[in-house]
Amino acid sequence: MREPELSASSQSGALTGYAARPLMSEKKAVASFEGILRPSAPVRVAIIGNHLPRQCGIATFTTDLCDALALGYGAAGISVVAMNDSSSPHSYPMRVRFQIAEGDLSSYRAD
Repeated sequence: MREPELSASSQSGALTGYAARPLMSEKKAVASFEGILRPSAPVRVAIIGNHLPRQCGIATFTTDLCDALALGYGAAGISVVAMNDSSSPHSYPMRVRFQIAEGDLSSYRAD
């Protein structure tokens, strides 16, 4: 495959004769998530992480992620296993089905 020839314009200093083309490995961007989050069969999703009202960035992220997933899968299909810090108990929403105490190894193994 031959490289395109480039010629310099003496008046503007610009290169001519070269057209930019997308690389073959580039993929088209999805315009929206509509249709991607719409499963054809009932789906259940479990998320393990911090959850609001615990005050940290991961809790905010996990809560926002669950809210977005609930839009596509329905709120009934979303369950959370919340990681608890030992400083204070939290009053979680209904989607938090289980809690794990961060510093308690037996809590990770409980049935």
